[in-house]
Amino acid sequence: MAKHKGGPVSTFRKVSRFVLNAVFKMSAAELDNIKKELTEWINTLTDDSLVGVLNAVKLSYEGNDSDWWEQLSLGEKRNILEGVKDYEQGSIIDSEEFWKSLVNERDS
Repeated sequence: MAKHKGGPVSTFRKVSRFVLNAVFKMSAAELDNIKKELTEWINTLTDDSLVGVLNAVKLSYEGNDSDWWEQLSLGEKRNILEGVKDYEQGSIIDSEEFWKSLVNERDS
């Protein structure tokens, strides 16, 4: 795995800034809708490692002493860092385009 400049803390800060910028642009109604969608989605998860990642983020948010990054597996860390690298290089699509591609893939 290629080294990422700044390490996981720097990466987390970059991702956090990106997420916060997106959240601040949302209305209260949009945020409520996202919470509902996330709750419904979480209830359908069958991937234990993803549930573990979400729980680590939750514990971190609640002020648990453990660092959520340290609780991630090497593969999970690699995926996050690759996503950040894609974002930094502009290799991203907006969520509407992503969801349309999934629907098109399902319908083909």
